[in-house]
Amino acid sequence: YYAPCLFWPYDGDAPLSIGGGQTGKILLIADTSDPFAPLSGDLEVRQRFQKASLIGVDGALSHVVTFTENPCAAQLVFEFFRSGKAPARKTGSVIDLR
Repeated sequence: YYAPCLFWPYDGDAPLSIGGGQTGKILLIADTSDPFAPLSGDLEVRQRFQKASLIGVDGALSHVVTFTENPCAAQLVFEFFRSGKAPARKTGSVIDLR
């Protein structure tokens, strides 16, 4: 819930230019049903980080995907931490694995 941000009494800094040319592998997990953090933002982050893979979790209904909600996603995260293995990155602005 982001309503408190509307009333924050401070001006923001200038936007940062963020790119992933020098990062290692990144594993992103997105709830495809979250109305407050739309999938378009996740796809934008994936596009900026060339070594990122995006897992889409359908129907989690929360902008936080927990391990208890989706054991399949949890297993992929554990595997990433254990071995560095992530789903293969597909061409285009798409989810790499659902």
